[in-house]
Amino acid sequence: MKQVGLALVLILVLLGCQKDLVLTGRLNVTFTNSQKLTLKPKIYQLGNSSYPLFEDLVVDSKGNLTKDNLNYGNYLLEYYLQDNLNGGNFAKQIAFQINPQKTTTLTIQL
Repeated sequence: MKQVGLALVLILVLLGCQKDLVLTGRLNVTFTNSQKLTLKPKIYQLGNSSYPLFEDLVVDSKGNLTKDNLNYGNYLLEYYLQDNLNGGNFAKQIAFQINPQKTTTLTIQL
């Protein structure tokens, strides 16, 4: 009798589950003084900064960057500024988290 009851509970739980489970979220970044960016930003999975998940991300003329359909988890945004002392570029990084069906908003002042 216990097995029948457990099976019935399992069936009810499965029937009550949301069928269109969305595990992705969105990232919105606003760069103030975006003209100071020297190279296109990249997104890495946190803990693996050797291989970017997304490269050459586009920042529009207003300094906005949007990336849809990121899987939930922790990421690292890398962006580049000019190194006035050495004449090259240097990278800055910021960690962020994506939650399912949510928008993560970052404002980065350059």
